[in-house]
Amino acid sequence: MFCTILVPLDGTPFGEQALPFAVSVARRSGAVLHLVHVHAPTVSVEGPVLLDARQDLQEQGQERAYLAEVAGRVTARAPEVPLATQLLEQGQAGNLADALLNYATKAQADLMVLSSHGRTGLARWWFGNVADDLVHRTSLPLLLVRGAEAPPRWEPEPVFRHILIALDGSPLAEQVLKAVAPLGACMGSEYSLLRVVEPVPVPVADPAFTMTASIEASVIRSQQEEARAYLRRLAVRLRGESGALAVHPCVVLDPAPAEAIVDFIGREPGSAACPDARHPVDLIALATHGRSGLSRLLLGSVAASVLKHTTVPLFLQRPADSKPPN
Repeated sequence: MFCTILVPLDGTPFGEQALPFAVSVARRSGAVLHLVHVHAPTVSVEGPVLLDARQDLQEQGQERAYLAEVAGRVTARAPEVPLATQLLEQGQAGNLADALLNYATKAQADLMVLSSHGRTGLARWWFGNVADDLVHRTSLPLLLVRGAEAPPRWEPEPVFRHILIALDGSPLAEQVLKAVAPLGACMGSEYSLLRVVEPVPVPVADPAFTMTASIEASVIRSQQEEARAYLRRLAVRLRGESGALAVHPCVVLDPAPAEAIVDFIGREPGSAACPDARHPVDLIALATHGRSGLSRLLLGSVAASVLKHTTVPLFLQRPADSKPPN
């Protein structure tokens, strides 16, 4: 189970979209919820010169008051969830990710929940490479919640009843199983293990050769059977590690993994793609693969595409043995 959950806030309703999800997890896991805001010193429009120190102190006071007000709202809704608030200094390097990671280390956080699509603040964080930096540099799991213009929706309380874990067949990707298992355990989730098989092209000297179709079909069947056997092994492992009762191995043949994931989560429970599912997918879990993998996932490919085309939250984790950038 999680013990310490970190929620970065930017002072807007967009950042607060993460709160109902963080509170739901904290309530079920008994975790302490840390609400933090990174203070960025105000600079002159004419250059990187700090404005009057009194104004800066005043802004810090307003930010602390904001954190206290949010904490009050959270306590009113979930009095059983222990809370801590902290105003963080951005630091000389001006790196928001540095401030968050330093605090996460000190607080021994084991989950960070943050919004991913605000127009200000956290929008700057996502598109300005802060979330990118976080996943590059830490194995701390990130739960990304899509932001909205309206205040956060508290009712009904968000519960992850069906977690889709996308896998590519590599040991690195499999590490997300252990990372997401505590979340599924406290939510009583069912799981779908999804392996998107990209058809292997079969070289043919003569395209008119009559056996081409049968050869391709044989190769595809072999790929699918191998993927099913792989997922069945992981399903046994996940049941043993998390105590999950419902784990559904699902194989999809598609040359575009991101599109396949989006299509899968749009299917009704019990559909042909996953006939045993009882609930719609409400969380997608993906491992990032270090430097090159993250570039694919966050900067224009799988995770970025999935995040763009669905409102379903995304659980990201960089494997512990995946090297961060220098």
